[in-house]
Formats: sequence, C-alpha cells, structure tokens
Amino acid sequence: MTLGLGPDGTHYFPVFPYPSFTRMSEGDLKDLWAYLREVRVEDGTTVFLSTHYLEEAEEADRICVIDSGGIVATGAPSDVTAALASEWRIVDADDRGRLRDGLIRLGRVPSGEGPFRLDVGTRDTHAVLRAIETPLTVVRTHAPSLEDAYLEIVSRAELGDA
Repeated sequence: MTLGLGPDGTHYFPVFPYPSFTRMSEGDLKDLWAYLREVRVEDGTTVFLSTHYLEEAEEADRICVIDSGGIVATGAPSDVTAALASEWRIVDADDRGRLRDGLIRLGRVPSGEGPFRLDVGTRDTHAVLRAIETPLTVVRTHAPSLEDAYLEIVSRAELGDA
C-alpha cells in the first residue's frame, strides 16, 4: 500500500495495488469493504478503486468504464446499467409450440426452443402477458446488472458500433 496526496495538498488517501485484494482472506476483504464504505459515507472520503470485478464496481457512487484504452461510460452504476442494458421477461409453458405460435401472432418473434425471452418494457408487460392465451408455467423478470451493461459495451465495440 502507498499513500496518495489529495488535490488540496493536505489529505492523504491509501492506494492499494489491486493484487493485494486478491490475496486477502474473505473475512479480511469483508472488513476492508465495510471500512471503505464507512469512510466514504460517514467521512465523505473519496475512494478510488480500479477493479476487474463488476460486483465490486456496483458498490461505487460513480464508475468510469474503460475499454480498449478509452472511456466508454461514466456515471452511477445504475445509470450506466439503465443506459446500456434493458430489462426483459422470460416466459415458458408446457405447450411451447402453442406459446411460440401465440407470441408470433402478437408480433413477438421468439428465438430458440424455450423458455422464451420477451423484450418488453415495464409499461407494456401487463398487456403483453394478458394477451398470451397459452397457460404459462414461468414468468420471470431479468433485471440487468452492471455486467450486462459491460457486455453490451464489449459487443458494440466488437461490432464497430462504439
């Protein structure tokens, strides 16, 4: 660990080389995260963390996603997630053929053999589900995570849409 000097020249902050986190026991790591959360929230201390683990980044107030050496997204984790990844529904039925036909009639062309993903917004979910005539055995909502948003960033970059 080293100490960094804050922009005002009077405040110091710890800088941890990232591999040091990976060598910590699970208990020590939990204690460290609790401490960092405490100083961030109670003392207003800025904590700067570089990580490859998106579940750690979910805890941040603000994140900066870097891909191929460039900044591709910044903001609160929830804002980055909402901007880049969408919520969807999973539906299934004992009679998948009938469900597939019904979804096609509704203009919701399913892919695969089931369960089926429905890209439907929160406002339209109720109406779409009510319009499905086949008795459903599964209705599940997939809420996007920061990992989903990152995968969207990577896939856009691979397709040249970044």
